[in-house]
Amino acid sequence: MLLISSSKFKSIDGLADTNNIFNIKAGKSWKGEKSTHNVWEVVNGKKIWVDANFRKYDSYGDSVKDWLKFLKGNKRYKALF
Repeated sequence: MLLISSSKFKSIDGLADTNNIFNIKAGKSWKGEKSTHNVWEVVNGKKIWVDANFRKYDSYGDSVKDWLKFLKGNKRYKALF
């Protein structure tokens, strides 16, 4: 249930070409393919539009595997496992 809720909650129109159902951004450490999208973020209390890179996956399954890897590797989410 958490998986479905999280992916639906994080859905951004226009990222369908990425198979990135959790909208994980492609930071400097990301070595895979990426896709740039214009999205809004809140900076200093103001909503602004920015071009941001998002990770691209070959399948939804790859997206789920990477999301779980992210959660398991982040001490903030240690209590989940």
